[in-house]
Amino acid sequence: MARTLDVYILRNLIGQLMQDDYGDMSCKHDADWLDQPTAVPLSHSLPLRSEPFSRNKCRGYFAGILPEADNRRIIAKNLGISAKNDFAMLERIGSEYDPDKVIAKHFERFAQDATLGKAMVKRRVKEEVEAVLFTLATMPVDSHVAADIATLIRRRCEKTSVRIGA
Repeated sequence: MARTLDVYILRNLIGQLMQDDYGDMSCKHDADWLDQPTAVPLSHSLPLRSEPFSRNKCRGYFAGILPEADNRRIIAKNLGISAKNDFAMLERIGSEYDPDKVIAKHFERFAQDATLGKAMVKRRVKEEVEAVLFTLATMPVDSHVAADIATLIRRRCEKTSVRIGA
C-alpha cells in the first residue's frame, strides 16, 4: 500500500516523502512551497525543483537523519519495525515530534524505550546541543532565511538544555 508523509521546515509544509507499493521511496517539494520567495531546499542534495527525487537521493538524506547502528536497532525493536525500513522509522519517530511540547519526560521515556540509562541520554543530548551551538556559531549565514533558521535552532537547543536539566 502506497503511503505519504508530509515534510516540514519551521512548521511550513515543504514537501512529501512517498513509499510506493513495492517499498521504494521518493520525495518531492510541495508546489506551494516552491512558489514561496523564501523557499529553501530540504538539503543541498535535494535542491528546489518540482520533479520528484529518486529513491537513492531521498534515502541519502532521510536515512542520514535517522539513528545509526545499535541505536537504530534498539529503537526499531522497541517500535516493532524493521531497522532497515527508513520510511516506517520516519513515520513512527517523526510523527510524534512537536518541538514546542518536548519536555524532560519525553527524554526519559525515550531512554526507557531504548533501554538506555537516563543519565546517558541526558549526557548525549547535552553533547549534541553543544555541537549544534558550536556549528551555528562558526557557520556563515548568507540570507535572512538562514539567519532565522539559525536563531530558531539556537533557541530550541537552549530550551532543550534547560528542559532536560543538562
